[in-house]
Amino acid sequence: MVAQRAAQVQAEAVSSELEAARKEIADARAQLEQARTDAARMEQVLVDKDRAVAARDERIRTLQLEIQQRPGAIVHLNLPDASRQAPDQKTVLRADVAKDPGAGAPALICLTSDGPRRFALVKGTITIGRSASCDIQILTHFVSREHARLTVSTRGGVVIEDLGSTNGVFVNSVRVDRHELHHGDVVTVGESQFRFLETMAH
Repeated sequence: MVAQRAAQVQAEAVSSELEAARKEIADARAQLEQARTDAARMEQVLVDKDRAVAARDERIRTLQLEIQQRPGAIVHLNLPDASRQAPDQKTVLRADVAKDPGAGAPALICLTSDGPRRFALVKGTITIGRSASCDIQILTHFVSREHARLTVSTRGGVVIEDLGSTNGVFVNSVRVDRHELHHGDVVTVGESQFRFLETMAH
C-alpha cells in the first residue's frame, strides 16, 4: 500500500513537471511569434524609411536643378528713400546717381540680379534677410529671416555683422562675424552677391 502511494505521488510530480514544461514551451512559442511580428514590423519601418530617404534625395536633386536654372534670388529693397532703378550699364548707373537723394551715401550694388541694382545705405542701421521687415529682403531659403546687419557711422564707415545666420556672411569669399567694409568689397549673403561702394560717387 505504501509503495502504491509513493508511485502515485511520483506520477503526480512527473505530470506536474510535464505540464510546467508544456506551459514554458507555449510561452516560448508565443514570445518567438511576437519577436517575428516585431521583426517584420521593424523591417517594414526600415523599408518605409528607405523610401522616404530616396524621395528626399530626389527632391533635393530637383531643387538643385531648379536653383541652377534660375537667374538668382529675388532681392527687394524696403528702403523708401533709395533708388530702385536697375540700369543695364554701370556708367548709366553712375550718371543717374546725382538724381538720388542718397547719392553721397555708401551703397551696395547687387551683382546677382537680372541687372545691377544699387541700394543706397541711407539709414544708420540696415538689416538684410528673408523677412519682409528687413530693409533688404532676399527671398530664398539660403537666407535666414534676419541674416545680417549693416551699421553706417556718421563718418560714412560701414560695418556688416552676421546675426547668427545658418549659412553665414562672406566678405571677399571669407566668412565673417563682424567686418568693416572697404570700397570694392564683395559681400555674399546666401546666393546673392553685392559690391560695396564707399560713396555713390565712386
